[in-house]
Amino acid sequence: METKRYILGTTAEQVRKMLPEGQIKRVALGAKQVALVQHAGSFYAFETACPHRRADLSTGFISPEGSVVCPLHAYRFSLQDGRLLHGGSCSDLRTYPCRLTEEGLEIRL
Repeated sequence: METKRYILGTTAEQVRKMLPEGQIKRVALGAKQVALVQHAGSFYAFETACPHRRADLSTGFISPEGSVVCPLHAYRFSLQDGRLLHGGSCSDLRTYPCRLTEEGLEIRL
C-alpha cells in the first residue's frame, strides 16, 4: 500500500502553537481522521478510535509518562509505537510516523 505524505502548518513555530503540549487534536488528513499531540517536545500521530471499544481517543488524555489514555476504560497505549501498556486484551494502537520540519509537521499515512 502506498504511503501518503501530509504537511500540517507552514512553519515549525506555527505547528507548536497549533498543537500545545499535551492537548490531543483531531484532524482530517485526506479521508482519514487522525489524533495528533505534542508531548515532551515531540509530536505523535495515532488512530482516533481505541482498538478495544472504538472510543474516541481525541477525548482522552496524555499521561505524564507519555501514553494516550482511553476515556472509556482507561486503557493506555504508548505514543511512540502504539503498544498496549495497560488494559485487558486488545490489539495495539495504530500510530503514524511524523516529524517536525521548518516547513511544518510531516505525517505519513
